[in-house]
Amino acid sequence: MNVLIYSAKDFEIPYLEASNNKTHQLTFTKEALSSETAMLAVGFNTAYTLLCVFFDL
Repeated sequence: MNVLIYSAKDFEIPYLEASNNKTHQLTFTKEALSSETAMLAVGFNTAYTLLCVFFDL
């Protein structure tokens, strides 16, 4: 499965990669999800694509 992770912070990425255990293809972007950045998912032409979004509170 391809996973596109929005709003990824540098300190989060190693933990997410380690917990993934090379099971899924992870792609990280520091950009927040918006109508403009949603277009980043266009290249994910597979049957299963998951978008993850982290919000800063």
